[in-house]
Amino acid sequence: MNHLKEILNKYYRLQPASITEQQGGWATLAYKVNTEDGTFFLKVYEKSRVSTKTLAAGIDDYVPLTIWLHEAGGLSERISVPIRTVTGDHKCEDETGIYLLYPYIVGETIGNRDLSHGQVEQLADLLAKLHSYDKQLPILAEKMIEDFHVPFIDPLVSMIAKESVEGIVLPYRHSILNAIKEVMELAAKLKHGEISLRLCHTDLHEWNMMQSGGRLILVDWEGLKLCPVEADMMFFIDKPYFRQLLSHYRKSHHDYEINETALAFYQKRRKLEDIWEFLQELQCDQPTVEKKEQTIQYLLTELKNL
Repeated sequence: MNHLKEILNKYYRLQPASITEQQGGWATLAYKVNTEDGTFFLKVYEKSRVSTKTLAAGIDDYVPLTIWLHEAGGLSERISVPIRTVTGDHKCEDETGIYLLYPYIVGETIGNRDLSHGQVEQLADLLAKLHSYDKQLPILAEKMIEDFHVPFIDPLVSMIAKESVEGIVLPYRHSILNAIKEVMELAAKLKHGEISLRLCHTDLHEWNMMQSGGRLILVDWEGLKLCPVEADMMFFIDKPYFRQLLSHYRKSHHDYEINETALAFYQKRRKLEDIWEFLQELQCDQPTVEKKEQTIQYLLTELKNL
């Protein structure tokens, strides 16, 4: 932990009394940092992982927008934003990692639990507010606007032909290629059609939701994007509370109807993207035996559900 203490002192002028590893995301490490100045959450992207280049590429684009949403966009109690370094940056980095420091949220991750009635209404209100923003946002990078391009398709096609993963992928190769064809056809329809683009989180599974002091909070905003709202709605379409969510959401977006083409695009795209990321980890990273077995199980689950 000495290396992390040096990072925190150099870039944030903090003297950690203790640093405790927490459950992080799939592609990041996480730590609870206790200091005399308060408690913080340190998020670490390891540069040794192939996924880091993609995940960290948009930090300088999405973080300023989350700060605007927090300060002026009506989501101050629903978003946690990074603490600036001593030089005013949103992040710091060295040869091994990229680091973002946040205030520590005292609460619980929703995780595998179902949302309560009150939490569903809070989520609907949060989505309604987020989806009220369009291209008129004061801060919006061009690459955060959906163009329906699917950049991982060609690398995925190449990857499934490699001998190193053939034993796992071969029984599902035809399903993968069919899914790719479907996604590309759906993308073409959406690209040349008329569809409203709204600000979306795009990674709204329950592990990115926290309950803190009666408030539902969303974390991990790397996927923040201007796109069809189905990029968010796809996470709830099969949930038992979806009708309640939709009913409450429509109190703000009265005429909203699900765009089935957009929904199918984002559902299929997500499955293929997860498969691509799992294959990347197996092929390019050096996971532990335990991590490798876990990744293979996740991969097989996605392949069977194509």
